Amino acid sequence: MLLNESKFAQIKLDAVFHVGTLDAAQKGTYHRRSQEGNGLSVSLHPHEWAQIAELGGCRLYRLEKPDGVFLDYHRITPRLRRALEAWTLDQGWAQLGTRWRVEWYDSEQADRRYLLVESQEAAQAEFGSFVGDASATMKPVQVFCATAKLIERIGFAPDPIETLDLTTTCWVEDCTALDGVWWEDTLSPDDLSAPRGVINLKSLPAWTVLDQGPLYLSSEHPV
Repeated sequence: MLLNESKFAQIKLDAVFHVGTLDAAQKGTYHRRSQEGNGLSVSLHPHEWAQIAELGGCRLYRLEKPDGVFLDYHRITPRLRRALEAWTLDQGWAQLGTRWRVEWYDSEQADRRYLLVESQEAAQAEFGSFVGDASATMKPVQVFCATAKLIERIGFAPDPIETLDLTTTCWVEDCTALDGVWWEDTLSPDDLSAPRGVINLKSLPAWTVLDQGPLYLSSEHPV
């Protein structure tokens, strides 16, 4: 699938940070699964991510590339999303399946939230906890379920909520000259959220890596 890259929403970054290991063979040492797939997880907020992912004391790396460019995932157009969905199915990375979606309004977050479960029975059990909440809904939805092909590539079985994010990282690596994907998530460590990205393995050799030493959180500095 070839599309005009100049029309993609992009984020240009010439320096990013990684906390952890650079050895691909050790990926999963700290966490069994990665929201970013099999590439190198990066961010602009290493201290916040060390807090979120409990990586205090791990090594901090600065990666530099004068012309680093990432696909801006949260600004993907409907046209590109449709193309990514079709590519995901055509390439055998995922297949369509049915899950039950339970959705409700979270007054503390002032936003709607949801979860996906595999069966109607499980959905009804979850939905029952919202008795009297008129905002709560329950319905079957189609989702992308990872195939063995995707699981082998990224090293774990993703939740359907994550599958399209992860197949997008595969598409960027296989079909574009971009360095990776960027998720401009809200910076809120208490909610386990911060902007993040991934450099794909094809592009990683073009980045200069600078070892910054161990990253200690405020309570972990050696005496």
